[in-house]
Amino acid sequence: MALFYQPDLTVTHLTQEESRHCVKVLRLRDGDIIELADGKGHFCKATIAKADERETGFRITEKKFITKRPYSIHLAIAPTKNIDRMEWMVEKCTEIGVEKISFVQCKTSERPSVPMDRFIKITVSAMKQSKQAWLPELVDMVPFKEFIPTISENQRFIAFVDETNSNHLSSEVKPGSNYVLIVGP
Repeated sequence: MALFYQPDLTVTHLTQEESRHCVKVLRLRDGDIIELADGKGHFCKATIAKADERETGFRITEKKFITKRPYSIHLAIAPTKNIDRMEWMVEKCTEIGVEKISFVQCKTSERPSVPMDRFIKITVSAMKQSKQAWLPELVDMVPFKEFIPTISENQRFIAFVDETNSNHLSSEVKPGSNYVLIVGP
């Protein structure tokens, strides 16, 4: 069953982009059943009332709410020079349920900005593909010094390769805690 992103479930029609995908690509018609997700925990089943490539109308027949996990994962990363790797990372983080992705400008960062519009599209697509109920929060690039005071998670980790340290992240993370993992140069 096709899953469509519908950020406002009070509206009874799909966006033009989603409508086109529904009618032209998937060839769905009046009476077909679809699923909707708003990225805020709500999943709905709906019946297509009017299949139109510009504005597909629907009637919600069933609603359910998926609660968030009792902990959250926040990834803060200094973007790499290769944007393809960043796009892949955003996609995979969305698929595994990372709640927040922050982009941080470090002193030796190679990329001064990130394409937030593109990343938002990737998160929506990955959410639909993996049937997630929640979209991650994306935070645009900020300098490292400005980022640090905004951290609210009670567990904080910096990814660092040290062959003399035998501790692993899995042994340090306390179950049920909110944590941030910082990765960068």
